[in-house]
Amino acid sequence: MADPEQTKPRSRLARVGTALAVALTGAGTALAGLSSGQMDLAQYWRSLAAQDQSRAASQWALAGFKRTRAVAVGASARTARA
Repeated sequence: MADPEQTKPRSRLARVGTALAVALTGAGTALAGLSSGQMDLAQYWRSLAAQDQSRAASQWALAGFKRTRAVAVGASARTARA
C-alpha cells in the first residue's frame, strides 16, 4: 500500500510556492530580454556616433588640405609674378 504522506494532497503554500517560482522565472526572463534589447540599441547608437565622428574628422582633414594647397598655390603664383 502507498505511504500516507505521499497520497496526502499538497498544501496551498506548496502550490503557491511552485507557481511563484515559475512566475518569477518568467518575469526574470522577460526583464533580461528587455535589458538585452536596450544594450543592443545603445551599441547601435554608439557605433553610429563613432561613424559621424570619423566622417567629421575626415571632412576637417580635407578642409585643412584644401587650405594648405590654396596657400601653396597662392605663394607659387606670387613667386611666378615676381
